[in-house]
Amino acid sequence: MATKGPPEEDSRGGLFYALVAYAWWGIMPLYFAQLRHVSALELLAHRIVWSAVLLLVLLAVFGRGRLLRDALTTPRTLALLLASTTLIALNWFVYIYGVVTGQTLHASLGYYVNPLVSVLLGLFVFGERLRPWQWVALALAAAGLVYFFVVEGSVPWITLVLAVSFGLYGLLRKVMPVDATTGVTAETLLLTPLAAGGMLWAWSYDALAMPQTDAATQGLLVFAGFMTTVPLLCFGLAARRLPLTILGLVQYLSPTMQFLCGVVFLGEHFPPSLQVCFACTWVALLIFSIEGLYHQRRPAEVAV
Repeated sequence: MATKGPPEEDSRGGLFYALVAYAWWGIMPLYFAQLRHVSALELLAHRIVWSAVLLLVLLAVFGRGRLLRDALTTPRTLALLLASTTLIALNWFVYIYGVVTGQTLHASLGYYVNPLVSVLLGLFVFGERLRPWQWVALALAAAGLVYFFVVEGSVPWITLVLAVSFGLYGLLRKVMPVDATTGVTAETLLLTPLAAGGMLWAWSYDALAMPQTDAATQGLLVFAGFMTTVPLLCFGLAARRLPLTILGLVQYLSPTMQFLCGVVFLGEHFPPSLQVCFACTWVALLIFSIEGLYHQRRPAEVAV
């Protein structure tokens, strides 16, 4: 008997929320590029503090404070949250650093590679078996990274850190017994004391941009909470309404838009070594996506 899918209205709504989330993440480089005169650490701190304020307001409005308290007082859940918090903080910082130092293309490549990292984690953590064409896709993506290393003589560390940290973060969120909104709020609150403390320390040494810079910059810094929270909430709504296959395909919208932002709007250098790396990754993802869709539809065809 066929499994009943989500209602058509839920699917349409889920697709809308997914498109908003990934398109929002796709234009984030344009936002952070306006703040290149602010250090990456201060940008990260503002992102955390103002996100915490907005999320707490939303939690109070929707009356979900008890879920947050339960998550933070359950030892196993708290341990998972501490680990995921570390990973998302690392991911946010490296992404911001990549954009403000003119390496948006490296950050974009990291989110292209991320689905392939998730496949590897499934192999090593959950003992999942890879099909032949999945191995081909992984080998092709790895070849692109190796080529970049050989030609440039340096590891594309921004790409690798973003891909691995977000892959591990997704793995932890997969086994964490909390919903997306509660989990993100808990993670943000766990980071807030460190972020706020760092801002106070920097302020005491006149090293904080916030009170000394122009009004436009101050407004953009406060806006970091809104820029961070909206796509996360939209993603949470999309994940509950869409099949993972569709969500997995839509996710490529974000790095594609980031790539276009880097090349078209920010004018970043796109050397041949990076072009080869991107080409290998794009072909690998094409193989991976077609292979996945084929095997998903195959059982239904057999059943008919």
